[in-house]
Amino acid sequence: MKPQRSFQFKLITAVTGAFVTGIVGTALFHWLTAGSVQDSPKTGLLSLAEIRGNHARTSSSSAGFLAQDQGGQPEAANCPQGAVVDGHLLTMTCQQDDGSINQGNFNNSLRIVAGNGSFAEISTSEKTIHANANAQLTGVVTLQAHNGFPGGAVAPLIWTTSWGDHDTSWRSINHWIPVGDSTYAVRIDVKAPHTPGTYSIIFAFEGEMNGAEVASASNWAGPGVRWNDCNDLSDFTREQIAEAQKCGFTVDEWLWAKGYGPTYVPADALTIEVGGWGL
Repeated sequence: MKPQRSFQFKLITAVTGAFVTGIVGTALFHWLTAGSVQDSPKTGLLSLAEIRGNHARTSSSSAGFLAQDQGGQPEAANCPQGAVVDGHLLTMTCQQDDGSINQGNFNNSLRIVAGNGSFAEISTSEKTIHANANAQLTGVVTLQAHNGFPGGAVAPLIWTTSWGDHDTSWRSINHWIPVGDSTYAVRIDVKAPHTPGTYSIIFAFEGEMNGAEVASASNWAGPGVRWNDCNDLSDFTREQIAEAQKCGFTVDEWLWAKGYGPTYVPADALTIEVGGWGL
């Protein structure tokens, strides 16, 4: 029995050590980067209350509160089309004046590279599929991630849809992706929206403690996971989707302990063009 107790003690010690390392590493990482977009000269972020008039986003399943944006994406009427800095959308930050691509903070990126089944059409350059309303979308999407965060920083990888309730539409892919390059074959099985239009399936990772914090854009050290506040990954605008598809990351307003602030998000997305009407 003594060796068993010794093994259990070592196991508990190892697990506790890994957990503490993750907490400390993630805390140090966010302390160094909190509330700022690295490598970006843009300043003057308006407060969330100023640009959103204290209105919260309702999910796309809520009746009577939906409008169509220019791209056909179902959007809540009270959400602006992206973070606003100096009166301009905080997007397309990856495109520099000389045409080069800014890699964002820590050179983090996430790229869709292939697919099969319902997603057989997609590639590194083609990220749009067409589907009938209410059709079942089933297949595998292959992702390549580059994680440049410090080794002790937890980095969950998730996917979510732009339709459905935000707090239940996301799924975990990996609770802590390794530093460096890694590849993921993500099984997707989801029903297309009932209403024709342009929708998205979004993939992303971030230096948070769990997938809900990533999907809701809520920092682990902040006031808690907050849904439907216009910055959920399901709320990505047409511009944010385009940037993620081009660059492997975009910028979103993250909820930090001191409020909302622009933050690089390693991400990519599929555009789902839904036609016809579901039965």
